[in-house]
Amino acid sequence: MLDGIECRHVLRVSVPLGQELPAHVTAAGKALLALRDPADVRATLPAALPATAAGSITEWPLLEVELEEVRARGWAADLEESAHDLHGVGVAIRNRIGEPLAAISVYAPAVRLREQDMPAVATALQETATTIARAE
Repeated sequence: MLDGIECRHVLRVSVPLGQELPAHVTAAGKALLALRDPADVRATLPAALPATAAGSITEWPLLEVELEEVRARGWAADLEESAHDLHGVGVAIRNRIGEPLAAISVYAPAVRLREQDMPAVATALQETATTIARAE
């Protein structure tokens, strides 16, 4: 994680700057992985996908299906894959010719960022990603 803003709620997500997690367990990571060639993803990630929480995807066929879904809808979800009771939504930021540059994500406790709320959050993130890309 390069930067973050915490909310004012008592129950919130606090991730230390610089913390690294496997790309396949985070919303931002999956948003970026989905834009890469599947063979390149296979060559880049370890053969044994590590888990960071009980919900982590650790099987290649499941990850491949997940990345296909991300490609189709344009955003990625983290449903307790990176940490217990944590949900996230991520989108890729693309340059003017559509290449991925980075990703942005929103995370919250699972009780506040419910799965049914994720499409609305994704729409707001996509708008933000477009604004960021225009500033490139």
